[in-house]
Amino acid sequence: MDLSQKLIELLYKTISDISLWKTVLKEITQLTGASKGIIMLRDKATAELYITQSIYLELDSPLLYGFSAEKTFEYIDHYYQSDPWTAIENVHHPVRPYALSSYYEVSKLKQSAFWPWLDSQQISDTVVFELFESSKYWVSINLYFDADDSQVKTACINFLNQYQKILRQYWELGHTFRLSKSSPDGFYYFLEQQNSAAFLVDRHTKVRALNDKARQLVTDGDGLKIKDELLFIKDKLGRAQLRRRICDISNAQYQIDNPPEENFDIDGLSFSCTLLGKGEDLIGLDTALRLLTVESAQVRPTTKPIWETPGLTSRERQLVEVLADGGRVVDFMNQYGIAKSTAHAHWGNVKHKLDIQDRSEIYASHKLFLENNL
Repeated sequence: MDLSQKLIELLYKTISDISLWKTVLKEITQLTGASKGIIMLRDKATAELYITQSIYLELDSPLLYGFSAEKTFEYIDHYYQSDPWTAIENVHHPVRPYALSSYYEVSKLKQSAFWPWLDSQQISDTVVFELFESSKYWVSINLYFDADDSQVKTACINFLNQYQKILRQYWELGHTFRLSKSSPDGFYYFLEQQNSAAFLVDRHTKVRALNDKARQLVTDGDGLKIKDELLFIKDKLGRAQLRRRICDISNAQYQIDNPPEENFDIDGLSFSCTLLGKGEDLIGLDTALRLLTVESAQVRPTTKPIWETPGLTSRERQLVEVLADGGRVVDFMNQYGIAKSTAHAHWGNVKHKLDIQDRSEIYASHKLFLENNL
């Protein structure tokens, strides 16, 4: 079996198992003479390395070959901020592989605070290559070696130049496969069994699936909408809080028998967010879905329909009854021949008397009344 065929067979296995990229790294270092290698997630704007939660526990991320646990922790705790190569990689984005010594001389490197960490491992140069890129991040391969060994430097650059297309193709195939594994298809029945409005969302609040109750909530309610496939709250602070809560739950330790869950109220709505998978993969990408259920924070079981709430005038009761049946203020106007200004004055009084923010809370309260009394 020739080298290219052996590599392709190994890369094919990485599609369904990202951890096998560590074996790929090992093969590449052995073929090129490099002593160590890393596959890492990088910030698109700064090229800074993304250090995941699990690295301290399992050395899972980034994908490492040749680095001891001691040196890995040393880098994170003491040398991460003093790494001068990161700034070079940001300025000279490695669409094609190159050696960092081409832009940052070894003599200068030896004067940096980063040198003790490198010198202790007999590293003085690295070849970097972009393996994958998206709008917010990119994934790098770095091969490390002694700069005095020009043959290794040449071998690393030549190898990555020769196989860069294949390496990129198989990483992208694996990325697509991992996204498909988090597909919402298997959750549709589960969503419909929820008693509340339920959404399946990613860390960016992109809605991947929703049940009928959620569809009605975003259609009829004023508080929660879907805009450009993202959950949207009109209030800017509320919108930011929702995104932060959904994103930050990935920091919790995931256990399949006890998944992390957070409960919070925003803008008159009660949210429950449950993490449905491990928040980070081996390089730190968060592809886990979240189950988000939503109820009115004001909903309370009752033995009377909401329009019979004491203190409402006859017109206000008529308005509440229209809204409870899924109608809008404009429907109330048309049904009773009321001027727009008058109708909205009634609506303002109703919100104050019922202590609500939008009509979805009336609809939810009436639905709860029907479920409890029919």
